[in-house]
Amino acid sequence: MNTATTPCPVVASLGQYLAAQGRDECLILAIEAEADLLLEDEKRRAQLADSFVESLHDAGSEALLAEFHAFVGKQLLRAAFDHDPVVSALYPNLAKAAREWVDLVAEVQVKKEAA
Repeated sequence: MNTATTPCPVVASLGQYLAAQGRDECLILAIEAEADLLLEDEKRRAQLADSFVESLHDAGSEALLAEFHAFVGKQLLRAAFDHDPVVSALYPNLAKAAREWVDLVAEVQVKKEAA
């Protein structure tokens, strides 16, 4: 682009646009880096998880909260029942409780169908 023949306000506007775009990209990268740091540190990740769950309750969206519970419950129950090594290693008590719950419900269902 030959800026010698371009009116000065156009060049200035282009410069402002490019500078703003650069700031936006820097902000996005900074946010991604900070989020990665938050999730990397176990204590900060736990605090982030707590505040996230609180925000779901505070938002008052029953649909969002129901979706959250469905996702967590379904994923946890399946992983625990399948003896997923990651879930079992990270959350042994929760995995055990989930397996016991699935076994109990299945037992009740089998007995009900046998009766």
